[in-house]
Amino acid sequence: MHNRASRGLKAIAIVVFIIASTAGFAQAPPLRYATLKVQGLTSTLRDELAHDLQRDGQFHIAFACVPAGILILEPTRIDRQVDVQRAVLPLIERRIASSSIRTTTMDRNAAEAQCAEARNR
Repeated sequence: MHNRASRGLKAIAIVVFIIASTAGFAQAPPLRYATLKVQGLTSTLRDELAHDLQRDGQFHIAFACVPAGILILEPTRIDRQVDVQRAVLPLIERRIASSSIRTTTMDRNAAEAQCAEARNR
């Protein structure tokens, strides 16, 4: 009987662990920024995108590195609860072909490191 109770407790513990782990993934907050790798990014294109975003008023370029083709975009208002990547892509794709854009989970530190590497080539 003791053995049966022990197995039951183990099964319950496993189920609770699985539910807790799955719930954590399901409720992950959207990224507060979008990092894009843009093939063929130029200074002119970056400036045009910045102008488009400023005119739209919802997002701005927080970091840009032309040599590495990296853009990090953030909402202009911190209090907005928005999936930046999903919301900003249609704005970017007005000027850049979607085939030239790749989204990435790279953070600012990694972007700066890639930028430094690209500049040193």
